[in-house]
Amino acid sequence: MLAERCAALSVVALASALGAAPPARGQEDVAPIPLAERWRPVKRWVTALAFHPIEWGVVYAAFRDRGVEVSRDRGRTWRVLASGLEFPANYARPDSVPEVSQLRFSREVPPRLFAASQAGLFFLMRNAGWQRVDVTRSRWLPNVVAVAFDPTDALVVWAGTNRGTFRSADGGVTWESRCSGLPTGWGFPHDTWVSDIAVDPTDGQRILACTGGFGVFLSRDAGRTWERAFVANPSGSREEGCRSVTALGDGGTLAADAGYLGLFFSHDHGLTWTRPEGLLGPGDVLSVAADRPAEHLFAAGYSVLGGHTVWRSRDSGQSWEDPRPIAASWCVPLVVDVDPGNPLHVLVGTGQGVLESWDGALSWHATERPGIDVLSLAIGEGVHPVVYAGFDRGGVLKSTDAGRTWRPSGLDRESVTQLMVVPRSRVVIAGSAWNGLFRSQDAGRTWEPVRLVGVEPNRCGSQYCPVGVTSLLSDGANPPTLYAVLDRHGALHSNDLGQTWAPCGRSLASRSRVVDLALDRRDRRRMILATDREGLWLSRDRGVVAERVGSNLPTYRPVRVLSLDGGGFVAVSGSRLFRSTDALTWREVEVSHAAIESHREKVTRRAFGEERDQEQVCESTVLVEAGMPGRLLVGCDEVLVDVAPRPESALWLGGLVPASTSGYIRSVAAAGRLVFAANGYGIFRSVDGGVTWDVTLPLWLEPVEPEDS
Repeated sequence: MLAERCAALSVVALASALGAAPPARGQEDVAPIPLAERWRPVKRWVTALAFHPIEWGVVYAAFRDRGVEVSRDRGRTWRVLASGLEFPANYARPDSVPEVSQLRFSREVPPRLFAASQAGLFFLMRNAGWQRVDVTRSRWLPNVVAVAFDPTDALVVWAGTNRGTFRSADGGVTWESRCSGLPTGWGFPHDTWVSDIAVDPTDGQRILACTGGFGVFLSRDAGRTWERAFVANPSGSREEGCRSVTALGDGGTLAADAGYLGLFFSHDHGLTWTRPEGLLGPGDVLSVAADRPAEHLFAAGYSVLGGHTVWRSRDSGQSWEDPRPIAASWCVPLVVDVDPGNPLHVLVGTGQGVLESWDGALSWHATERPGIDVLSLAIGEGVHPVVYAGFDRGGVLKSTDAGRTWRPSGLDRESVTQLMVVPRSRVVIAGSAWNGLFRSQDAGRTWEPVRLVGVEPNRCGSQYCPVGVTSLLSDGANPPTLYAVLDRHGALHSNDLGQTWAPCGRSLASRSRVVDLALDRRDRRRMILATDREGLWLSRDRGVVAERVGSNLPTYRPVRVLSLDGGGFVAVSGSRLFRSTDALTWREVEVSHAAIESHREKVTRRAFGEERDQEQVCESTVLVEAGMPGRLLVGCDEVLVDVAPRPESALWLGGLVPASTSGYIRSVAAAGRLVFAANGYGIFRSVDGGVTWDVTLPLWLEPVEPEDS
């Protein structure tokens, strides 16, 4: 099961990466993106990044299970470096690739690239091959996690390992241990684990070592003795202790990453440490980078308000700008690096490739073939229905030929979580993960924000308050009433084809948040509201007043709800299915989990050396009717499950995994037997109600070369 995915790119980058000409905003007169046939999934989990300090445009990146690659065009294309970065034959399988935790250039002329890895320390030779450096001179293979260089002596190299700190005075030829006074107690053989190391930019004798929950240790005599300089969490938690320490610029500024507790700075060579107020929290900083003067700082990590993001500071870390999210879906910006020649050019390595920003982390796009999520799908009316797809930081794509080709359709950098084609019109409504609702009156050629009436302004403690859209719905009348669910404003309705929106009502408990809604097909005044904490609520007056129903439904996770063409409702929570004919009483349908039980083996988690099954088999994210009335397609993690329309029971007929790929099902749309499903690898199409599938738009896939005959 794929657990790492990320998405972030504009429509321009998407069209360029997949072969289409870069479009202007809202235009359709561009080359279509063709149907792809033979593809297979790939992963691009980035663990380290490094700009070349002299050669412009040259970037090195370490990929998990793939080694180190080089790009000479700022990440557009990548080439695997020569062999040599590998475990010794007696330590691991010959085909295994060690994970690289850091890539650093030395201060020599010309500079050499060093790689700190699970298999030890390596440096790149002129023939593009790797040479191992014997740091510990022991029969135990060291895990080298960090490397640093003395700014005053180009031949002095420092290494942080699971056996302490080591120093070389001859460019890495010979080494000596310098860890007297560092904390121990990690257990053999990891008795002195140094997770990062930094040299003071103004004094090569002052060394800082990051030792997890034990904090930052300082040496004033080139590592001969050590003293504790800083600890963020006195309780000694590894998760909230020091994970990295970085020397910024040439002025003596130091940064220590304390994980969940945030980023701390020292401006007096490591003696005192403070945390800036502007870095939003609670957060989890994963990487820090700076330009040479250390005026522009970038911190990659996670914030509750900002999501997965990169913070920016223009004053050496004294204040920080409000972050802009990289992606709406689960995305980990692991490492960040800034171009030494341009402080606004930033690269961030994520779980699925390298993202690039040219405006100081305000906007991002993929540098290579994008690995992004399709967050939403919608199908219009007619014999040849138009299909829309909303992307994570990629706007909207449109297909007028049942998914054979796709064209950009505006909202370039929005994360479009919801799409709805208004019946009997050219109006399309789009819901963003961060910026609310948008409306197009010309079938997706141009877009404009909608107007909210009677909606209170956001108050989230920051200048940037994201407004996400979780559901869109039409009552099917002529003219229709449209409904939307916004995570900060609840349920809204519109009677003018989406131009203006107003609240439906405020009758729900204050601690609940509406996440989905469904309308009774026989009485449009009756509405079911699904909440994140209090199950289902029924309103008989279009949401003005609501009462709690379905007391037997789970309340510990959001419930998806759907009204059926044949009458009644169905609700799903995880792998539990509920039906109701009157919206008041709900009956759990007996479900045969034959297919799910086989799927359970794929979702077991290894924790602390034990195999543990998840309590809930899956988290349902999509629920649609397809093929025939009452037949349901339910997204169960990475499997699209077919539920047979039976009155007393339902059978999970089996996992319909599109094109044999993995990745969570993000969205499904159906019009009769024409069904579209999307996951992190692309958009897939079925013309027989979900029995067979083909790929219509690959996103994070690469072609399979034909086998030799």
